[in-house]
Amino acid sequence: MTLMKLGSEETVNLLIAHRTEPPLQVERVVKVLDSTHTVEYLHKYLDGLFQKDPKAGGQYHQRQVELYATYDKEKLLPFLRSCTDIPLQKALQVCEKHNRYEEMVFLLARMGNPKAALELVIKKLEDVDKAIEFAMEEGDDDLWDALIHLSISNPKFVTGLLNNVGTHIDPTKLIQQIPEHTEIPNLGASLVKLLQDFQVQVNLREGCRKILVKDSHSLMEKLYKLQGSAVYIDGDTICKACGNEVIGTAEKADFVLFFCGHVYHGRCVNKKNQRMTCRMCYVHTRAEHRGRKEHLLQKNL
Repeated sequence: MTLMKLGSEETVNLLIAHRTEPPLQVERVVKVLDSTHTVEYLHKYLDGLFQKDPKAGGQYHQRQVELYATYDKEKLLPFLRSCTDIPLQKALQVCEKHNRYEEMVFLLARMGNPKAALELVIKKLEDVDKAIEFAMEEGDDDLWDALIHLSISNPKFVTGLLNNVGTHIDPTKLIQQIPEHTEIPNLGASLVKLLQDFQVQVNLREGCRKILVKDSHSLMEKLYKLQGSAVYIDGDTICKACGNEVIGTAEKADFVLFFCGHVYHGRCVNKKNQRMTCRMCYVHTRAEHRGRKEHLLQKNL
């Protein structure tokens, strides 16, 4: 403890560097710092430990949420983003107690409650740009509806929406919900920008549609030519099932030609198979599929 008071940063670095050596193991150091009521020193030690080796003090991560909220608020959100082993509900309660709204937004979204997170951004942070950014990240149409509903009574927020959401939602959805006689700053300029942004989206979609139609037409032409092209069969062509020549035998025999180019005697094709699939291609495809499946299984082991 005397070392801490003389130079806490140097002492923390020393304790962390020798964290695997008795008597400086993490559990022992935490116990000593906790028992002497030097909570701020405990925070410095656990913070330094987390920066050096995030897994070394994993059992204290929940405690660190309270410590960061009390002694080092700016590091709380990066800490929450980095940790996956913290009970989210308990972390949310700590952030609520300390009025850490930005951290609460992150936790609520991570807990699967984006609407509550969005409401917090609007009502507590009062940041329309952040609310729009949040809705964009979530990519949920219902969230855009909630954003409009929560913002429509605030003229400043309406201006922010008009200036920024033209490329993400139908502008009429927003305009129709603006109450009559609402005084909105720079309404004219905002409406012009909104419609321009929306027109850009319309033009992009039309351009993409034309490209897709052109590609589809080109591919259909290519397929038509391939299906209509001749396949040469000579006396050396063999049946892929029995290995005998398809033509040139004394007996008259039917044969089946698939689009893949493989040829079979009519008698060698499984007549019960209504799909009349090429046996060689079918076996090859099954083998490829089995190989990919085995590769994925080995990769996940």
